[in-house]
Amino acid sequence: MKMIKNFDKWNSVKKELNSKIDKPPTIHNGEIWWCSVGVNIECEEDGKNDFFDRPVLVFRKLAKNKFYGIPLSTQEQRFENYTHKFLYAGKNAYALLDQMRVLSTNRLRNDFVPVKISRKNYAIIKAKLSIVLGFMDSSIKIFPPS
Repeated sequence: MKMIKNFDKWNSVKKELNSKIDKPPTIHNGEIWWCSVGVNIECEEDGKNDFFDRPVLVFRKLAKNKFYGIPLSTQEQRFENYTHKFLYAGKNAYALLDQMRVLSTNRLRNDFVPVKISRKNYAIIKAKLSIVLGFMDSSIKIFPPS
């Protein structure tokens, strides 16, 4: 049975985010922020609660107001090649590499202090992304199991 998604409520939140006049937060590669990712289609990762947000890793800052973001999940993931498992806030977190997308800093929660992931985890995510994006052969083992 399919869960009914509240696209109308998300549309209202999205309109508020779009008209935000607050100065966008300063972001850095490797930080985790709570981000309003919204209600999405089929296999695309949804946000939760009234803000439709979830933790997102700032993978690469593109400009003052946009970045490549990777949604995180605490749900165990079966596809190891498309995820990276690491510890976040005392729990196992999975970076959903196949869900990376460009996001606006307007989607970030200003009331949240970002957490920085380790350089080792960032390097592993970068290497795995090169495989996910087809820049490297997946048969090459360049990182230890997570």
